Amino acid sequence: MRRLGIYILILISLITFYYLYEIRRQKGEGQEEKRLFTLNSEAVNKLVLENNYNHFEFIKKGKKWWIDRPIEDFADKYIVDGIIDSLSSATIEKRISPLPHDLSPYGLNEPSFKITVFSGENTHFLSLGTDTPNHAYIYGITKGGDAIYLLPIRLKYTLNKDISEFRDKAILDFDPQKVKKISLNWPQAKAVLVKEKNWQISAPFKEVADESEVEDFLYYIQAGRALNFIKVPFKPIINIELWINGQKGPLWVKIGKKDKVYVKSSYHPDEMVVEDAFLKELPKSAMVFKKRYIFSFDKESISKIKIKCNNKTVIAKKDKEKKWEITPSNLAKDYEIAFFLSELKNLKYLPEKIPRPKNFSFSLADIKLWGKDGKQSLEAKYFKGDNEVSWIGTSNEVYPIKASFFESFPERLKGGKDGKDHS
Repeated sequence: MRRLGIYILILISLITFYYLYEIRRQKGEGQEEKRLFTLNSEAVNKLVLENNYNHFEFIKKGKKWWIDRPIEDFADKYIVDGIIDSLSSATIEKRISPLPHDLSPYGLNEPSFKITVFSGENTHFLSLGTDTPNHAYIYGITKGGDAIYLLPIRLKYTLNKDISEFRDKAILDFDPQKVKKISLNWPQAKAVLVKEKNWQISAPFKEVADESEVEDFLYYIQAGRALNFIKVPFKPIINIELWINGQKGPLWVKIGKKDKVYVKSSYHPDEMVVEDAFLKELPKSAMVFKKRYIFSFDKESISKIKIKCNNKTVIAKKDKEKKWEITPSNLAKDYEIAFFLSELKNLKYLPEKIPRPKNFSFSLADIKLWGKDGKQSLEAKYFKGDNEVSWIGTSNEVYPIKASFFESFPERLKGGKDGKDHS
């Protein structure tokens, strides 16, 4: 009886599996039958579109899409691919057949949208008219079709874009890892960086560059995006040239400011308007690429740290398991100590020449570190400045730093954001 029960369970499982398989297969076949186009997205190499704004032609060149009409410029790959994906996935909700003689009630006598998709040897044509009364679908017809289709309303919004939406918004298109030379020109200064094994500053002084600063700069340029395109002459504040491995001439970007921040690049035929912050965050001198670390120590070798801030003192010592034992325990967490130590090691002085205050009345915080041998390895004093600049002093120098460094102090130790104790 027990064996018979097992056989019955196996039989039930097989029947259930077959039933579910058939349901999914039939459902899948139904979806295929309802699909508007059988379209290989990867094979599409040209689109011709008429919408409420203009007549557009897009051509695929390699992996990039190019606008061939009404202007010549790079297209936004994600927008064009979105059109192709919408068409390839579009399903027919309902057919109106036979095809009516009068198409005007459906807006198909003078369609609002026409699109032709070229895919290898295949060509697909679609016209879209008005929305259905409930605005859930849109009427469509294919070339040579024998019915009017009710199609997803999203097709309307995918196709109805103007030229500014179709253009690639990237200021410059390049791979930061392939850049071999950088040139920056300001009105009164110039910086040149060359990549050998590592990045080197070759002008206005010769020095090994800070790799992280160079990479941050390159990725910052790569991530820059235009708000819109415009034809307007402007005087550049900074000129940037990038030489890429495998390319003869440099790519270039010019940035200036009038009422707005304008950019012209070798990537687009027109000028661009960008966020004001784009110019503000660009390097102001070659000093940005200089190694400006204030402290040099091995985080793993630090066995003790003492921080005094707002008349509160916390001491953290590493135990045998290399975890921080904190006294008093209510003033900091072990992760806060670890974070502070990392921020201290990576702290850089500001590249700008900032006048040093004549007198520092008192330090807001004192910092001391000890190594594994029990010897003190670092002592520094933190001085509060304004909202942007603070100062940190060592035995030899006082350096301007970002005021945001204060945020790295343990929360309960520093008190409020203004450095005052609000407990």
